[in-house]
Amino acid sequence: MSDAFKFKIYLPSKQRYYSFSEITNRDYLDIVKIISNSDDEQLLLHFNDIIYRLSGKKVIPAKISRIDSFCILINLYIVCVSNVLEITPKDQQVSKLKIDLYDILDKVTNFDFEYTYLLEINDDIKIKLATPSTIFEATADNLITSVIDTIHITGKTFNFSQFDLNQQQSLIDNISTDVTTHIIRKIKEIDQNYQLDVITYGQDPPTVITLNLYNNSMFELLKVIYNSNLEAEYYYRYFMAKHISLPGDQIEASTPAEIQTYLQFYKREKKEEEKAREKSERAQGGSVGASPMMPGM
Repeated sequence: MSDAFKFKIYLPSKQRYYSFSEITNRDYLDIVKIISNSDDEQLLLHFNDIIYRLSGKKVIPAKISRIDSFCILINLYIVCVSNVLEITPKDQQVSKLKIDLYDILDKVTNFDFEYTYLLEINDDIKIKLATPSTIFEATADNLITSVIDTIHITGKTFNFSQFDLNQQQSLIDNISTDVTTHIIRKIKEIDQNYQLDVITYGQDPPTVITLNLYNNSMFELLKVIYNSNLEAEYYYRYFMAKHISLPGDQIEASTPAEIQTYLQFYKREKKEEEKAREKSERAQGGSVGASPMMPGM
C-alpha cells in the first residue's frame, strides 16, 4: 500500500534528493476542504505538516526554501494525483487548458539561480541573504526579515532563525540606517532575476502565468493545482464503498491516483458486461438496463 512506497524528490537549494511517502486521499481531501474554505494560513500549516510528515520528519519546512517546498508539493501531486492539470481559465481565452505539470517542475527545478547572497555593508557588517522559507506570507511586512539568514557584526555572528520577529526587526533597526536600504536594493535586483514564466496560453496578447520569488505566486499556483470539486471527492468515496465494496480505511489510505485506477478498471469491466448484456437482451427482444452512474461520466 501507499504507506510502504517511497520516492525521491530533488530539492534545488539543497542540491540533493530526499525520500517521501505518498500523499493519501485523507490528506488530499483535507487540502480540498481548506482551499474551498479560503483559509490560506491553515493551508500553509497543512502543506508544512505534509512536507514534514511524508519526508519521515527529515525535511523541516522552516529550513528549506519556498522553491524547495513548491517542488515537493508539485512532485507529490504529479506522483499521487496526476501529472496533467485541466483548468478553465477565467479570462476565457481558451475553453479548457491542459497543463503538463512535469514541464512546470522542470522549469522551477533547473532554473539557474543563486540561493544565497552575501551583502557587504562595510568592513564591520556583512549580511547573508537567503531565499524565504515559508511559501506564503499574509503581508509583505516581514519580507526583509524573511530573507536574512545571518548577520556578521565586528566578528560576531547572529543567526536570524534563533530570534522572533520583534527581535529580528530590532536588530536591523539598531545596526545602521543604510542596512535596510542595501537589503531592499538587493531584493529588487533578485526579484528582477527570478521571473519564471511557467504557463502561457491564448494570443493577442497571450496570457502568461509567472512565478516570482517574493510574492505568493507559488502558493497561489499550488492552490489551483490542488483544488478539486469537494462534492466529487465525497462521491468517489460513496461510489467506491457502495459499488466496489472497498473499505473506507483503504480508500483513505490509498492515493487519488490509485482510486482513479480502480475506477478505470471498474468502468472497463462494466462496459464489457454491458456489451454482453445488450447482446443477450437484443437476442431475446428485451430492453437494455443501465449501469450505476460512474464518477466523471
